[in-house]
Amino acid sequence: MRTSDSTGRLILWTLILILSAILVGLWEAWYYGFLFRRGIGACSPPPTIMVDGSADAEVHAWIDANSDGVRDLQESPLEGVVVHLMWSEAVTDSEGAAYLSEFLPGCACDCGSGEEVSAKIPAGYRNTTPIRYPYIEKKSPYMFGFILEDSSSQEPIDKFLA
Repeated sequence: MRTSDSTGRLILWTLILILSAILVGLWEAWYYGFLFRRGIGACSPPPTIMVDGSADAEVHAWIDANSDGVRDLQESPLEGVVVHLMWSEAVTDSEGAAYLSEFLPGCACDCGSGEEVSAKIPAGYRNTTPIRYPYIEKKSPYMFGFILEDSSSQEPIDKFLA
């Protein structure tokens, strides 16, 4: 009887020792960044690793001749549209494109979570697409369509201002 009791205790202590070693090993792998550098737990870096991130967005603005909110091949780019992402501001170029980037120290991932990409409606135009989109990491481009206010298409656009 004593032999089986001592064998059982030995097995129990061996299992406890093995589990403890595994837990300590996992903690060290996290703390020293082994897991983080391999993409495991990438949104929560260990205190031994400093990270910086950014929120980046590509924006396109165009003259939406048919007011359908979709850029067609024959529709022209719109230069001079002011666009925003957090504190960054840019103006679309002759191709109707602008690039926004916001540096965020200490951010590992989902850096722009909860923010918006927006466009200011140019004078003399009205929007045919939403003027604000929620920022989604790695989603680009954000598309903004506009049409001249005196255009024959008078579809209500209030739904896009929210």
